[in-house]
Amino acid sequence: MACEIRRPRAEESAAILALVSDVVNATYGAIWPTSPIEVAEEDWSAGWVAAISSDPVGWMLSREQWLEDLWVSYDFHNRGAGSALLAQAEREIAARGIATAHLSVIASNVRAIAFYERNGWRGLRETPHERLPVPRLEMIKTVG
Repeated sequence: MACEIRRPRAEESAAILALVSDVVNATYGAIWPTSPIEVAEEDWSAGWVAAISSDPVGWMLSREQWLEDLWVSYDFHNRGAGSALLAQAEREIAARGIATAHLSVIASNVRAIAFYERNGWRGLRETPHERLPVPRLEMIKTVG
């Protein structure tokens, strides 16, 4: 199935919140101090959706030089949605006139780190997480 990258539709807000909540809890539930992790309502329209058969399967948001969020339903890993969202983020950051894109990922999330490395990102430095007693890995990629 083809993956469409587009802006979210207003009626998809609840579906995107559920998708992000599911992925956040599956990924970080074991290290977060409270469970389930409450994901705050966001302006989902500020980001991009990966949709398969018109259903949102992923969501991404970039700001300035940062890839802020990239979440893909576990049911749709390895089907191109994450790579398509990542490529959209890179294009969006480059279009802002920024040469180097940045992202931050929990350092123990080896699956995500491997995904970013396969897509040309490299580790820059570890920093403390702002709310958890775990390190984050800042990664960079030349995009412009």
